[in-house]
Amino acid sequence: MAKPAPTATFAGVRARFTVNADPVAYCGQVSGNETFTYEPVNVLDLVEVKEYCVTGYTATMNAQMFRIVGDSLRGRGIYYSPQTILTQQALDASVQDRLGSGGAGTTAYQFVELKPQEKSWETGARSIVSENVSFNCIRIMDETQT
Repeated sequence: MAKPAPTATFAGVRARFTVNADPVAYCGQVSGNETFTYEPVNVLDLVEVKEYCVTGYTATMNAQMFRIVGDSLRGRGIYYSPQTILTQQALDASVQDRLGSGGAGTTAYQFVELKPQEKSWETGARSIVSENVSFNCIRIMDETQT
């Protein structure tokens, strides 16, 4: 019997998350958001909007990572401290498909010039400590643009 072909569907079990090309081993979830902003063009003698004009583009990324004692996000340079926020260089991050049809390490999403915005963490009596980090970025690209 012939072996079935691997699925082309990209799943989390195949995903690898990197920051500045360094794999983040204990990342549980990554999400991205792109938003175009539009302003209505309102003209006299017309009750409807004449057209919508693009006025901006914003992109954000969120990552949920498990806390490893001795391997903090600040220590790895992923999250800045108040003392260094003004002098830190922007980060780049990517989500890669390590088994995809495009070859091992195919970049599915590239986050360009990340700057950390917010970090929160949580724990409970029977839970794993996780840190949730939000970033602003200049752009999000997919594999057709990288």
